[in-house]
Amino acid sequence: MTKKFKNDTTLTRQGDNYQYIVAFECCINAKEGDIIYIEQRGDVATGDTSFETKHHSGEEHKISDNHEDFWKTLKNWVVNYDVIKSYKYLILFTTSDIYAKSKLSEWNKSDRTNKLQIITEIKENGVPNTIKDFVNKVFEYNNVHTQNILLEILEKFSISDNQPVIQNKIEEVLQHPFFSTIPKNNRRGFLNMLLGEISAQGRDNPDDWKINITEFKDFVSYNARHYTSNTQPIPDLYKGAFAETDNYADYPFVKDMKEVELDGEVRDAINDYFRATSTVTHLLQNDPFVNQKLSDYQDDVILKDINYLKEELGVDIVDKNDKPRCIKQSKKCYFQAMRIPLKLVEGYDPNHEFFQRGTIHSLVNSNNNDFSWKYKGEETDGL
Repeated sequence: MTKKFKNDTTLTRQGDNYQYIVAFECCINAKEGDIIYIEQRGDVATGDTSFETKHHSGEEHKISDNHEDFWKTLKNWVVNYDVIKSYKYLILFTTSDIYAKSKLSEWNKSDRTNKLQIITEIKENGVPNTIKDFVNKVFEYNNVHTQNILLEILEKFSISDNQPVIQNKIEEVLQHPFFSTIPKNNRRGFLNMLLGEISAQGRDNPDDWKINITEFKDFVSYNARHYTSNTQPIPDLYKGAFAETDNYADYPFVKDMKEVELDGEVRDAINDYFRATSTVTHLLQNDPFVNQKLSDYQDDVILKDINYLKEELGVDIVDKNDKPRCIKQSKKCYFQAMRIPLKLVEGYDPNHEFFQRGTIHSLVNSNNNDFSWKYKGEETDGL
C-alpha cells in the first residue's frame, strides 16, 4: 500500500469533486435562464431543489439511525430554514445506502408526521456525542424554529441513497445526451474542462458562487468546437495556479536563469513550470497514449527549436569567453524562446502559452537534454 502524509486530504477532495459532478449534472439538465447555486443554498441548489451531497468510497457504507450525514443534513436545513423554505424538495444525495434494519429504511415512504415520530424515537433511544449537537438543534424549538417548521422540512426531505461513487458517476454523466456530439475519446477532457469552469466560478466569486445557465451554455458552445474533432485542447485546469516559489530555488532551470541574470523572470518561470508539469501529470492519468506524444513534442519539436535558436544567436558571439556578450545573447535566446509560436502536441489543439513555456523550463531542468541558456567558453566553464 502506498504511504501517504497523515494530513492527506484526497478523500475530502473526492467529496468536493462529487459535489461539482452533481452541480454539473444539474447544469446540463437545466433550462435556459436557470441559476444553479453552489454552497449558498445547500451543497447544490436548482430552482426547486436543494441537495446535500455525501460521497463515501471504499468499503460498503450504510446510513443508520445515528449517522452523522443524516443528522447534519437535517440540522443544516433547520438552521437555514429562511434560505431553503421556498424549495419543494430537500434531498440528501449520497453514495451510502440505508441500513435495512434502521428506522430510516422507510423514510421516503413516510409522511411528515411519521418522519417526526422516527427521529423522535431515535432521539429518545439516546444518541452518541458525535451527533448530539445536531439532534439538539433539530429539536430546539423557539420563536424562529417551531415544530410546524420542522414538519414542513421533513415533508420535503428525502434520501436519494445508493448513488454511484465518483468514478461510476462520471461514467454515468458521460452517457448523457449532452455529450452526443463529442467523440468518446474527447468526452472526459471536455467534462474536466467544464468542471474546471464550475470550480473557477467559486474561486472568482466566493461570496456568490452560482452558474448562470445561459452563460454556461454560451461557454459550452464556444469551447465544444475544440472537442468535436479528433483533437482536444491541452487542459487548462492549472492555468491560474501558483507555485510556492521558495520550493524551487535549487532546481537546475532556476539556477541556470540566475546565472544569466534573468532573476526578474524566475517567478513567472516557476509558475509556468508548475502549471505545465501538473498538466502533464493530469494528461498521463487520462490518456494512455500521451506519454509518447509528449516525448515527441518535447524532444522533436520544442528542444530542436530552442537549440536552433541558441545556435543562431551564438553566431554573434565572437569570443565565447566574453561573459557580458554571452549573457546578452543568453537573454535574447530566453526571451525569443518564450515567444516561439505555439506548437501542437499530437491529438491536442489548441496548446497554451503556459504549457509551452513550462515545457521549455522542464527541458532546461532535465539532465537528459544538456540544454542551458548559458554559452560556455571553450577554455572555461563559461558563465
